Amino acid sequence: MLKVSRKKLSLFLVATLLVSLFIPGMANAQGKSESKVKLKSLFITIPYEKSEVNIAKDEDENSAEIKVYDKKSGELLKTYGEVITPDNQVKSNMLMASDYQATSGSYYISNIYEDKAVGPVESRLYTSLRIYSYGSFRQINEVLDTYWSEASSGNWYHENEHSNSISTSGSWPTTEIMTSGTATVTIKTTSSTSGEFSIDALQQVGFTVSQTTSTDYYARDEVSISYTYSLY
Repeated sequence: MLKVSRKKLSLFLVATLLVSLFIPGMANAQGKSESKVKLKSLFITIPYEKSEVNIAKDEDENSAEIKVYDKKSGELLKTYGEVITPDNQVKSNMLMASDYQATSGSYYISNIYEDKAVGPVESRLYTSLRIYSYGSFRQINEVLDTYWSEASSGNWYHENEHSNSISTSGSWPTTEIMTSGTATVTIKTTSSTSGEFSIDALQQVGFTVSQTTSTDYYARDEVSISYTYSLY
């Protein structure tokens, strides 16, 4: 199992405390304002100053979801979530690659996601993480999976899915990961469909429509999502 020397742990906690002082009102490399918001065990970096948005949080024992709204217009800007599940299958070969060793502690799986509206549908990009916890110390040991999911119902699906997660420090274990992905949103519609799934409505919001039969059509648009989650 993982071991953490007292010296390494002390240095890590001091660095964490210093970083935490600068969570509100950060700026990225392009000078764009951003902030961190806590879900369950992880923080999500949102690309807005907290003074510019309203944040609604729905939380229970094992999950949390936040919705970020524009304070002036009320428009929904972002949806993020985290669902925690037990981890009963720690890979021993993965642990051998770690510089840390511990005599106690526990593991859990954190499933994080972001939703994005693409016309009348909601796409979702998941990342599944294995996290080690020992007292107040935590670290992300590995990414188990990244994948796309349909977050809204309807006659549509994803094609050409691509996704990837990396450690922002460039090494593992880590305390912060970045996930990005692209996919094609494909909606099946007909010439008689009305409302937001009609051919005209889909073309107006950027979908490319192709005809397959005299009445059947497929509308396609690209979706991309990128997010950064951290433990501190």
